[in-house]
Amino acid sequence: AWVAAALRGDPQVSTAVETPRDRRRLARLARWYRNGEPYGRTAVPDARYWVHLADGGSIDNVALRPILGALGSPISRWGIRELIASGRVRRVLLIVVNAQKRPDRDTDRRPEGPTLVRMLFSAMTSAQNATSRDSLRTAETLFADLRRRHPRTAFDGPVVVELDAIRNPARRRCFRNIETALDLPADQVDALRQEAAMQLEADPRYRAFLKATGGTRTGDLAFPGAASFCKPG
Repeated sequence: AWVAAALRGDPQVSTAVETPRDRRRLARLARWYRNGEPYGRTAVPDARYWVHLADGGSIDNVALRPILGALGSPISRWGIRELIASGRVRRVLLIVVNAQKRPDRDTDRRPEGPTLVRMLFSAMTSAQNATSRDSLRTAETLFADLRRRHPRTAFDGPVVVELDAIRNPARRRCFRNIETALDLPADQVDALRQEAAMQLEADPRYRAFLKATGGTRTGDLAFPGAASFCKPG
């Protein structure tokens, strides 16, 4: 129904994360995949089409945009705003895991400077970090707006879990140098999970959410491999 409405050009409510133009663009894209007709052109007879997917980290490294769309748009197909407005959802907690890391490269200790590959990587990560910061600011603005619009619903967050929050410099350095890979040693996995649990436990908004909902404390979980991670020396 929303595809048909968007293609007709029906007026939609603009929000901080979604506009009528965005809805129309998405509707045309949905029609393209359904009909195999690129923007009104006649499809090739018997042609087959594939959807190619890629990691979204280069665009939305904290994976917030779909959530912001669901919370920020009254016409979202997920219907979260409708559930909030009707009182069926009375409390919302948003936890953002920011896996941004800055490995120690000691570049300033070498006269030759960074390599071309490292410069390209630095440019890419700078764009990722800027997008992540923008998404976090949008989330904070959206939650402030939701609190004003729906005073009977409690909105906790956004609660951010990130490596930069680690206070001990040596421990923070160890975490920043963990490789980005699909397979990590067990001690690194346990250490990451334990650090996330510790940061959540320290956040008053997270504790308030658990108290109100009777949730299980993350501090009660066990991470046996964490003890062997990042030992001095």
